[in-house]
Amino acid sequence: MSDVPAKRLDIQGLRALAVLLVVVYHLWPSRLTGGYIGVDVFFVISGYLITAHLLSEVDRTGTVSLTRFWARRIRRLLPAAFLVIGASLAIAYFVLPSSVLTQNLSEIGAASVYVLNWLLAFNAVDYLAAENAPSLVQHYWSLSVEEQFYIVWPLLILLALAFGKLLRVESRRTVIGVTLAVVFVASLTYSVWMTSSNPGIAYFATPTRAWEFAVGGLLAFAPATFRLDASRASHVILSWASLVAIVGSAYVFDASTAFPGYIALIPVAGTAALIVLGDSANVWSPQYLARHGFVQMLGDTSYAIYLWHWPLIVALPHLTGKPIGLKWGMAILGATVLLSLLTQRFVEEPFRTASGPLRLRRTAYSMMAIGMAAVVGVAAVGASNLQRSYEEAKSGINTAMYAAEGCYGAYALINDCDNPYSSTSLTNPAFAAVDKDSWGRNDPGEKACIKTYPSNLPARDCTFGEGTTTVAFVGDSHAGHLLEPMKKVAEENGWRLRVYILGGCSTFEDQFTIDGLQNPQTIKNVEACMEWSEHVRQSILDEQPHTVIFSSMSWRRLIDPSTIAASFDEYRSSGITPVVLEDVPGMPDGVTGPACVESKLLPCDTKLKERVDPVLEAARTDGTAIVSLNDVLCDDTNCPPVIGGAIVYTDEHHLSRSFAYTLTPILLERIPALVRQ
Repeated sequence: MSDVPAKRLDIQGLRALAVLLVVVYHLWPSRLTGGYIGVDVFFVISGYLITAHLLSEVDRTGTVSLTRFWARRIRRLLPAAFLVIGASLAIAYFVLPSSVLTQNLSEIGAASVYVLNWLLAFNAVDYLAAENAPSLVQHYWSLSVEEQFYIVWPLLILLALAFGKLLRVESRRTVIGVTLAVVFVASLTYSVWMTSSNPGIAYFATPTRAWEFAVGGLLAFAPATFRLDASRASHVILSWASLVAIVGSAYVFDASTAFPGYIALIPVAGTAALIVLGDSANVWSPQYLARHGFVQMLGDTSYAIYLWHWPLIVALPHLTGKPIGLKWGMAILGATVLLSLLTQRFVEEPFRTASGPLRLRRTAYSMMAIGMAAVVGVAAVGASNLQRSYEEAKSGINTAMYAAEGCYGAYALINDCDNPYSSTSLTNPAFAAVDKDSWGRNDPGEKACIKTYPSNLPARDCTFGEGTTTVAFVGDSHAGHLLEPMKKVAEENGWRLRVYILGGCSTFEDQFTIDGLQNPQTIKNVEACMEWSEHVRQSILDEQPHTVIFSSMSWRRLIDPSTIAASFDEYRSSGITPVVLEDVPGMPDGVTGPACVESKLLPCDTKLKERVDPVLEAARTDGTAIVSLNDVLCDDTNCPPVIGGAIVYTDEHHLSRSFAYTLTPILLERIPALVRQ
C-alpha cells in the first residue's frame, strides 16, 4: 500500500489482485471465504519496496534519514487516510444507530493514531466485546500494522548498522540481511505459537505479522541475475503456480483456518515468488495480464480502494434497511472506484508530489499532529457526551427496574400493564448496548466470579449468602446474564448460592464435541472447557449442594445428550437435584437487539423455534426439571425485542442487565419449588 520507487507493472498487478480479494471477501464472504489473505499480499509487497528503498539509501549514504523517510510516509498515506476517517466520523454521527456509536468512536480514535490493531486484539479476547459489530474503520487494523512497520523498520536497519559497526562487519547489506532473517524466524515462530494459543490476538498483533514484511524485505537482497528468463516456459509455469497459491488460498481458507500461523506461508510464498520472478511480456504469463490498463488503474488506486470500500459496506444497510446483495454490492464497487479515483487525483497525488511549504518535513509532521489531535478530540467529545447520556438513562432505568409494582420490562406482563410490547420513554438503544453489568462487571465480587476462556483454569468460584440450603448455579455467559436475579432469588429464600460460570463453556463438553470440530483453536477451547467442567463436577460432588441449576447456550455446541443424562444421574445418585434453565430465544443471527430496535434493519420480532438442544433433550429423557422463560420472552407467535419499554437483548443473545433483573419475580415463582431443602 506504499508508493513505488521504480514502478513495476507486475507489482501493481499484485496490488490490484490483493485489493480485489479483500473487497470481494468483504462484500460476499461466502463466495470468497479466504479473501482476507489479500492483506498478507500487501504486507509482503510493502516489505519488499520499503526495504529496497532503505537499502538504496544505505548504499548511497551509509545510513537512513528517519525524519525524511517518515515525512514521505506521512505525505503519501495520511491525507487519504484522514479523509476517509473524517467521512467515517460523519457517517457514524448521521447514519449509524446510536447503539453502536461508542464503539465506532473509540475505534476511529484508535485508527487515527494507528493502534487499532491492538484495540481489536484486546477486544478479541474480551468476551463482552468479541461479538461487537464491525465498525466503519475496522479495516484500519492492517494500516495500523503497516504504519508500525514504517516506524520500526528504519530503526531496525539503523540498529543493524550500529551492531555491524560494533562487530566490524564490512558489508552493511550482510548485517541488515541477517537481522531481517532473525526477525523472520522469530516472528514466524511466535505467529505459529500465538495462532494456536490465542488466535484473536494473533490475527491483529503486529509481531505475528512482522515475518511477512521480513519475507518481502529479504527479497530486496535477491540479485536481478537470480531471476529466470521471463521468456522461458519455466518462468511461465512458476508464475502461474505462484498465482494459484494466492488465489487458491483465497478460495480454500475460511474463518476456521488457523491464521496467520504456518498456513499463511502459502499466500506469502506465492507473493514472494511472483516478486522475485519479476515482470514478463510473455502473453502466456500472468504478469502479462497485469499490463492491462484497468488492472494498472486498480493497482494505482488500491490504497484508496482499500480505504473507501469498508465504510460503504458498513453504512449502506443502515441507509437501505436491507442486507447487501448482488445489486447493492455492485453499487458499492462502483462508488468505491469513483471515490478512489477522485481521492488519488485530488488528495494523494497533490500531497505526494507537493512542492514548496508542503514539501517541508515540519509541514508533514504538523499535518499529522493536527489531524490526529482533531480526530481524537472529536471522538473523545462524542464519547463523553454519550457517557453522560448513558448515566442519565441509567438513573431512570435503575429506578424502574427495581420497582416490581411498575410496568418496566417483565413487570409489564406480571402486572398486566397496557401495551406490554410497546416502546416507552425508557426505551434507549444506545444505553441497552452497554447495559451488561449483570455479566460480572457490576461489582468486584461478581467480576471475580465470571471468567471467559482462555483464562487460567480453574475459574474462581464464588459464594453469595450463608443459608443452610446450598444451590449451585452453573453455566456459561447465559448463566452470567441471569446472575443478578438469581442472587436476588437466593437472598429472598435464604440460600447459599455457589456460582460456577465460565463464558463460552456449557459444562457438558466432552470428546464427542471435539470429534465434530476442525479448527485447532476451537478444539483447544473445548479442551479447556472439559478441564473446567471436571473441576465443577468434582467441586459439586465434594460440596454436596442441595440443587444444581444449569444455564447455558448449549444448543450451539455438538454435545452428546447421553453424556449429559449420565451427569444428571450421577448428581441424583449423590443426593443432588439437577435443574435445567432453558436458554433464551435470542435475536436473529447477526442482529443485535439495540441496533434492530433503533434502525429497523430487519423485522425485530423473532419467531420462537424448536431448537436441537442436547441439554434439554437429556432433561426431557430422564425427567430432569426444566424451567423455561419462553412464555415471558415470547407471546403466542413472536419474541418481541422490547418488553415493558426495556430492550430485551444487549446484543444477539445476551439479556440486558435491566431487563434480566425484571425476571426476578418469575424466577422467584418457578425455581424455589424445584430446590431440595
